[in-house]
Amino acid sequence: EPRRASPRDARPSMSLARRAAPSRAVPSTSTAHRSKPPRASSRCRARADADHAPRGTIADAARMVLHTKRGRAIAIAVSKTPRETFAVTATLERDGTRATTPTRESLAALKMHFGLTRESVREWMCLEDLPEGAVYDEKTEATRIGFDAETRSATVEVPEYAAPASLDFVLYDERTRTYDEPSGGWGGSAFSVPIGIGCGHARELGASVLTRDEAAGSGEFNVAVLSRHATACTLVLQYGENTLELALNPISHRTGNVWHVSVPFGGPSDVLHAPTREDDVTYGFRFEGDPEGRAGSRFFSGASPF
Repeated sequence: EPRRASPRDARPSMSLARRAAPSRAVPSTSTAHRSKPPRASSRCRARADADHAPRGTIADAARMVLHTKRGRAIAIAVSKTPRETFAVTATLERDGTRATTPTRESLAALKMHFGLTRESVREWMCLEDLPEGAVYDEKTEATRIGFDAETRSATVEVPEYAAPASLDFVLYDERTRTYDEPSGGWGGSAFSVPIGIGCGHARELGASVLTRDEAAGSGEFNVAVLSRHATACTLVLQYGENTLELALNPISHRTGNVWHVSVPFGGPSDVLHAPTREDDVTYGFRFEGDPEGRAGSRFFSGASPF
């Protein structure tokens, strides 16, 4: 299904504007990048550089090297700025299967085609204020930004209040009017960079502590669940009177048949407090899949086992 974000001139009065995606599917080679429902694949996840073997924390997700179907390599760096934003920098390290350095001509035609996701991977949200040099594409209702010719990089700043979320993107070539998608992903998929959360890991099912600062009362926990036939997974958190839903993009949150994510708590910009016996955090999952159970598992997306 296509993923859309609201046009700037039709944006509602909220910090992030969004629009439900239409149901009409089109080929991924058309002029508009589309997203199809994810399907099971052991390769549907971002592949980190070997020098940065991920443990699943936010720090690990802050530095990754992603690979596209057309042989490009993109180094991702996520950092906090004094302007209370997350700066996501994508640097093109390799252009094509021959491991060539990107030229000025190729960089001039290449764009980063992106949007934010939270409750649904099929629904892209646009930023209230476009990054410098970015343009809003009304046809796909997503944002595009070019790569700097000197640094071979593109930077998108996401406000802290938008986290936790994910910045989903593909590369768009203006010369051929085609999209370059994740290597090993399904047609119409997109890279996913976690913001304010981590990729998590699949080594231990259930909830487990990744890091913890006893003095500060903050840390990070990992949640993992096994589901072989699920086509989509959403983490649901309940804390106090609040509920938070995080849709997990399998590109970065699935390893084999295990869905995983890490969530910070107790920090000044974290939405979750440090859990206690009197004031805990309850977690659950909402799955999508075959409701008829033809593969052996019957799914009902309206239920969330906590």
